[in-house]
Amino acid sequence: MALSGLQGAMAASAASVSASMPASASTTNADAVDVAGEVADEAASTAKPESALDELLRFIVDGVHHIAIGTDHILFLLSLLLVSVWRREGPVRWWPPTAGWQPRETARASWAEVLKLVTSFTLAHSVTLGLATFGVLSPPSRWVESVIALSVLLAALDNLLPLLRAPRWAVVFGFGLIHGFGFAGVLQDLGLEPGNIALPLLGFNLGVELGQLALVAVVLPLALLLRRSAFYRHAVVVPLSIGIALLSAVWLVERAADVTLLGVGG
Repeated sequence: MALSGLQGAMAASAASVSASMPASASTTNADAVDVAGEVADEAASTAKPESALDELLRFIVDGVHHIAIGTDHILFLLSLLLVSVWRREGPVRWWPPTAGWQPRETARASWAEVLKLVTSFTLAHSVTLGLATFGVLSPPSRWVESVIALSVLLAALDNLLPLLRAPRWAVVFGFGLIHGFGFAGVLQDLGLEPGNIALPLLGFNLGVELGQLALVAVVLPLALLLRRSAFYRHAVVVPLSIGIALLSAVWLVERAADVTLLGVGG
């Protein structure tokens, strides 16, 4: 009986306190939520959309970044650049390594060779990058990555031994088509909006070209400076080409067989 009376008194007290509270206090939280929602809506409505120039620059940066971290693409180009300051002449010689290469007489001839190689690679990968990005062609990524590894392997081995008889620019064009599919996979992973593909494609491709030109700007002047020396032949070209060939052979096995041997990025 006493407990029942106590509960009744507590209920009455609570009701009295509730009744004595001002109406504005009961609506304070709801008003705060409404104000916060209005502020958020206003901020969203006034947020400046990304301009076409900003979007273009963003994808240019993405393209440069991909070249910077794309070890397989870098090593493919590096293999080509190492011997771009040489030319093959005389009878085919398989031993010792690099025996068939002789220094080009002028820097102009070397720059002309690099221009042919870079232009060939650019045209080729631009074609397949565009076709894959627009969904016209979509080869299996495992096949693409395996052939990219093969291209690095052959480019490095050809520095040492006369494996590729076709003009180098033609070989580079063929492999460039495959590298373009690799670039397309990266671009698609960045997230493209339907109906907004052309500008990101342009920006990403420009970024890739800038990354390639940066590599040329670093490697070619040094190669030109050292091209006539035994040091460049025996301490630079031979060991680098052997190292690139070994690493790319591992990549080829890993990608073709879908296994991990070294786990070194490519």
